[in-house]
Amino acid sequence: MKKISKVIAIIMVTVMVTASMAGCGLINKEITGTWKASKIEILGKSADFAEYAEEELGQPEDAREWTMEIKWYKKISMDQMGRKEKGTWNKKDDKYVLTVNDSDQEATVEDGKLVIENKGAKVTFEKE
Repeated sequence: MKKISKVIAIIMVTVMVTASMAGCGLINKEITGTWKASKIEILGKSADFAEYAEEELGQPEDAREWTMEIKWYKKISMDQMGRKEKGTWNKKDDKYVLTVNDSDQEATVEDGKLVIENKGAKVTFEKE
């Protein structure tokens, strides 16, 4: 009976801590989750990201996706067309700063989609 009480107490503490973190804004549901690149806009043209990776970049079938798992504790796991990277993220004003390999990229969430713009290219990600 004592073991069951301990397990119940641990579960209750876990639920309370998670709820309090969500309540005070530590868990940002807007950006956290798994994102997949769906569209790219570059040089005035718009294309499906996987098609662009195949046709313009010559990527093989198993390397045509760009996915990011953005975690609530400010970490990122990214697979960019077969290249795996790790990084961090922070919120700055109304934007997010994604940092991978000491390189910062600003991102916004627009209509439920994550958008990264850099050097004339705009990549749109959808939550999976």
